Amino acid sequence: MTRTPGRGGVAPVLSLILLVAMAALALAPSMTVMVAEGSGAPPLSELPQIKVANLSFSNDNPKEGQDIVITAVLANNGTFDIANVSLTFAYGEVNITTVRNLTVPAKGNRTVEVTWKAVKFTHVMSAVPAVDGVPFAKVALTKSLTVAAKPIGNAYVVFAALVVVLLTFVAAVAAPSVWEHMRRR
Repeated sequence: MTRTPGRGGVAPVLSLILLVAMAALALAPSMTVMVAEGSGAPPLSELPQIKVANLSFSNDNPKEGQDIVITAVLANNGTFDIANVSLTFAYGEVNITTVRNLTVPAKGNRTVEVTWKAVKFTHVMSAVPAVDGVPFAKVALTKSLTVAAKPIGNAYVVFAALVVVLLTFVAAVAAPSVWEHMRRR
């Protein structure tokens, strides 16, 4: 038996599949997942309620090369402790470090500190939490930090050195003409 394209065949089957898929999507928002009581797992509506509540620096006006302590406060607004939390400290696309295996208590905070050697530039510092290795970028916190160039030393010593160099240069330029003037006498 030969089938003619456009009559019967594949088109009704595809239409039926599309209709079933659309019905499933329409029902999906009203679906509820229940966790058996006493299982020890929090309800999905409470996973996870964690965020970076504060980000601060030991020095808000650091110089290049100084050690800066970066402090982040993780807050858990849920009713269950959140274990296996990690917190990544970074500036721009450069990771400073990741602190792992943290537990943040229910309705509580956890303070995390790291030390960073300041690099000259204006940086957007960030603290990004993750739970079980899954980052939660929407609850990360960022803060700008400007690191000044390292001072070159005592300004008076630098000025005196420049004066000595200038006088040496003037003497070197003037010496041949003085020598010529004395020789003509």
